[in-house]
Amino acid sequence: MGSACTSQSSANVLQGDSTSFKMVLVGDAEVGKTAVFMRYTKNQFDYSYQPTVSVCIGNVVKKVNVPDDGIVSVAVWDLPGREEVDLRRSYYKDIDAAIVVVDVSDTDSINSASMWKQDILSNCDTRLFESNLTSTHTHSFSIPILLLGNKLDQLNYNVESEEIPKEVLLLEKLVDEQGFAGGAVVSARDGDGSVHDAVQTLIRHLLEMRKSRQGMNMQIEKRVSMNRVVFRSELYKRKKRLPVSHVPQFDQLFEQSEQGITDIEWAVSKFNSALSRFRKQCAVADIGLGGQPTLEDCITALKKAIGDQHMKLDQEVLFPQLIVSSQIEKEVVLQVWTAIEIYQNEVVSTAERVLSVCPIAESLLCGLYEELVKLQDQSWDLCTAAGLTKKATREAVFVIKANVDEIKQTRNTATKGVQAVERSTQKVQAAMMW
Repeated sequence: MGSACTSQSSANVLQGDSTSFKMVLVGDAEVGKTAVFMRYTKNQFDYSYQPTVSVCIGNVVKKVNVPDDGIVSVAVWDLPGREEVDLRRSYYKDIDAAIVVVDVSDTDSINSASMWKQDILSNCDTRLFESNLTSTHTHSFSIPILLLGNKLDQLNYNVESEEIPKEVLLLEKLVDEQGFAGGAVVSARDGDGSVHDAVQTLIRHLLEMRKSRQGMNMQIEKRVSMNRVVFRSELYKRKKRLPVSHVPQFDQLFEQSEQGITDIEWAVSKFNSALSRFRKQCAVADIGLGGQPTLEDCITALKKAIGDQHMKLDQEVLFPQLIVSSQIEKEVVLQVWTAIEIYQNEVVSTAERVLSVCPIAESLLCGLYEELVKLQDQSWDLCTAAGLTKKATREAVFVIKANVDEIKQTRNTATKGVQAVERSTQKVQAAMMW
């Protein structure tokens, strides 16, 4: 499990123009990097453990459900957890993506993820533009880094439980706070397809990035679809927001409302978090801002740092995206590129999610809310028909009212979320005109 090796699929000699990527697996010793490597490249698992002492490279060909890019060649590098930094720097050369592997059953291991992310960013440079362009600036913001929580099988969980393990919640928190491209919890041992799904989503993201960089003007990470992999594991149910009333007619409608509530609150909270992260990054990017800059201040300062003539907007999308020219003549500090990354990766994608998800979910909740309001006039009779005692009936009526109010409030959240995104659109457009 630990010796140096190179494996190659018999089908990975592609004819003509092929798409190829290099990604590295990093993380502490004994978190299961090699197990993830073996599961993805060979769909195998070795129950014995031997520490990886030198880099292991696997070349595989995978089919990806993306039009025009059905087959890609992927070189996966499994790096030793205790490798010297100089060697890691050489392994990071020309990577397209990285996966930080942690032991999801160990909070200390999860907390080490930010250190590994910083190690990658500090020791890796990739070209911002394609080789046929004239710019020679290099930076690492365009490298998507996936946080992968392995050893899900070692968590003491109950699939039917509504409670999500604290370790999974911690991993999700780090994905948001540390700006990982995505996060997933998997079991390399069980072979349940979770490893394959997570890495394939990362590859789809790379394909979208590559497409967005064609032409003399590069639109930085035009659309990030990694929120397909930023998820609470499907093994866990989201905690229900609406308690049961024990009145079937109401509980059926409450159950139908759960998904809409979850979608709205998830979308709006992610957008607010992304916007906050973007503003904080701009404040520390040494571009003349400080304190709590507004969104307009941030866009204006970034345009000045890049050069007015080198940054434009693509407005033919749901939310305005930045287009950066390839003809930048001055050096731009990494913090500026990081701010642009957060805008493109997080603000844009979460804003689009609000605009696409919230109206649909609000419409669903609107219909259910109207049905519930009509039923409320019959709540006492329906409680009696359900065989509830007087005490249980009073409790049920209280639950029903609270749940109906929660649905109403969530509808308001959806409306306000869409309005916030629309205001942000206007602010970005106005800042680019100054």
